[in-house]
This record gives sequence, structure tokens and C-alpha cells, in this order.
Amino acid sequence: MMASKLTADEITGKLLQGSFSRSGPSVDRLPDPIADTPMVLTLDELSAYEHNPRTVTNIKYQEIKDSIRVRGLDQPPQVTRRPGEKKFIIRNGGNTRLSILRELYKETGDERFYRISVLFRPWDGERGEIIALTGHLAENDLRGNLMFIERAVGIENARAIYEQETGEPISQRELAKRLKADGYPVSQSHISRMQETIRCLLPVIPAALYSGLGKPQIERLLALRKAAAQTWQTHTEGKTNVTDFEVLFQDVLSMFDGDASEFVCERVQDELISHMKEGTGRTYEQVLLNVNENLTMARRSSVIETPLRLPPTPQVQPEADSESDAYRPQEDQEPKTRQSESLTQSPGTQVTEKSTLPAPPPLSDEERIARLEAHVVTPVSTTDRVFEIKRQVAALDGEELPDFKANALVSIPVQAGGLHPISDVWY
Repeated sequence: MMASKLTADEITGKLLQGSFSRSGPSVDRLPDPIADTPMVLTLDELSAYEHNPRTVTNIKYQEIKDSIRVRGLDQPPQVTRRPGEKKFIIRNGGNTRLSILRELYKETGDERFYRISVLFRPWDGERGEIIALTGHLAENDLRGNLMFIERAVGIENARAIYEQETGEPISQRELAKRLKADGYPVSQSHISRMQETIRCLLPVIPAALYSGLGKPQIERLLALRKAAAQTWQTHTEGKTNVTDFEVLFQDVLSMFDGDASEFVCERVQDELISHMKEGTGRTYEQVLLNVNENLTMARRSSVIETPLRLPPTPQVQPEADSESDAYRPQEDQEPKTRQSESLTQSPGTQVTEKSTLPAPPPLSDEERIARLEAHVVTPVSTTDRVFEIKRQVAALDGEELPDFKANALVSIPVQAGGLHPISDVWY
């Protein structure tokens, strides 16, 4: 049986029926992409990274602003978003550009400063915080405009994040290892100075540090503090009612908290020694001498990394015209050969003399002169009297004054004249 045809009124009623309703929960926003995705965001959807190591205005702020006003952004900034948050944050560098865009949009009302292209990178659920922090550190270091104290505070924040990940304190060596694995290599000795700066200097001279006090001045202050503390302990041991050295040092140092351009380490040392002589019962000159001795000992005891020296391979014969063989004395080879033969000799065994390599042919006068001139930047002009004084000074230290022409194995042969002439470089 065929169904009856719908009338025009019935068809009209079906067309005017309400739309289908959603029975499931409503969704406020779509989930973030799981892969790197280009986006277009507005300034209202963006927020600066709150743990940015840079705390002062970029010295090139106006130059960057003028460039963005004319050219716009050359590269889209990288952004990310923490789970559950509404706004996107800058992922690694770009907080200065975001601030400039806000200023330009407020000044001009131009839509190109309000709506910008970005590259969204997904948030790492386990290591998102440390990735963002090391990314900002690396980006600012790449531009070369982070102050020492800003870098130190950033690394201290990274240490706190690492300890939160592991649930236990980490050493300086482990911190350096983790930073390197996350793309921000820093030496352990550098980390040590940074932590000491935050612990001992930042509470006392924050204005000087954040106005640009550099690494050389900070290292001198830390060395002075250590040397003066040793002097104070030596001359106050066993005494009663003695001021704690850290209190004394901070009281003196706080008097010099100001602009970094006016900070002079010698003034700090002079004031510190003047206060130390009262507690130690020594004169100014005696305290100064003791502090300088401690500074000298600290410099001598500091570890200097040297390149690894590999043992020579006897199978490979050096070329006859190599530069090192041209100046190698034969006497240097014979004692080592005899010593190695005596160490390998044992009772009941016969020692066979090893065949020595043939001596390289001597250089002609023209070849020797040409080879020496290749190491001369500018000739050194000194008198015989100056040379004799240098020889006597070297003899006082139990050393022998190197000969530029024959001592190529002991020093790098080079000559450079000028205000301070150079005749050899030691390594």
C-alpha cells in the first residue's frame, strides 16, 4: 500500500521544525594541537613568560621598536600554552617584541600589530617548565645581552625546577649536566660563582648588580671576600666578642650599592681592610699584606684545564721536513729510549737494541731563516742589557730564558714587537 502524498502544509511544517539539539556536554574551546602548528593570535590571547630571566629593559628596545614599526615581525614568535590556562605564553624569547607590539597597537591602532602570526608548539606535560626556562635563557644568551645576575637567577630557577622533578637536592655538577642536556651548557665553576653571587652579593648590592655589574668585578669581589675571610679567621681565632665576618663584609659592601658604572673594587677593599684592622689588632698594611697573600695563593691553586697529551706512536715516522723535528735536540730522545729499555729488561731475557730513526737532514741557512720569519709578526728590538736583565730575572725563579730560535718545543715560536714586545708564548 503506497503512502499518501504530503500536502503543502505538511511539507511546510516539517521544514519549519526546530534544529537538532546537542545532548552531550558543551565545549568551551577546542583542545590544543599535538604538533607544531602555525596560528594567528591576537594580543589579548598572548601573555609574556612570567619567569623570563631578563628583568630590565633591553638596551636596544627603541631600535627593535623602530624596526617592527616599519617591517613588522621578521619571524613568527614561538608560543605554547599550559594545560587548563586560557592565554598562550611566549615559549623562548620574544617578550620584548610582545611588549613593543602592545605599544605600537596602542599608538597606531593598526590591525597588523594586534593580530600576528605565531608558531604554536605543544606543552610538554612533564618537562614544560624547564624547557621554557632554558629556551628563554638560550635565546637571550644568543643575543648576548643578558647580565650576569640575570643569568645567575635564571640558572637558580632552573635548579629549583630540576629539584622539583627529582624530589631531592642536586649538586652543581649534576646541574651543569642537566642544563647541557637541555641545550644550555654552563660549566660547573661558572655555576659555583653564580650561586655564590646570589647568596652573598645579591642581598647586599642589588642595585649595582642589576645596573650591569660585570663578571670580572663580581669575581674580584668574591675572591676578596674569601681572602679577607681567611685573614679574619686567622687573626681573630680564640678571641671573644668578635663580629662575624659575613656581617662585617655585608655592612661594608652595602655602602657601595649604586650604579655599576661608579663601582670600584679597590674602594671596597680599602674600606673593608680599614674595618678589619680593628677586630684583628693589626695595622692596615699588615692586613693588606695578608689579604694579598691569600689572593695570590688562591690564584696559584686554581685549576687550569690543559689539553690531553696523547703518547707518541712509534709506528708513525715523522716527516723529515716537519717543523718540530727541525728543532728537536737528539739528546732529548736518547734518555727516554734508554729508560724504556731498562724498564722492560728482566732477568733471563736478552735486550735487543732498538734501531733509532735516522736524523733529519739539516736545514740550509735560507730554509732556517724562512722558517723563523714565518713565526715573526713584527720583529722585537731589544738591547743586550734588556736581554741580560730578563735572563737574570728568570734565573732567580730557577728558570732558563727561552731561546726563540731553538726552543720551539717549549714555547710557541712567535715574535711581535710594539709597546710590549712578545718573543714566545708559553703553553
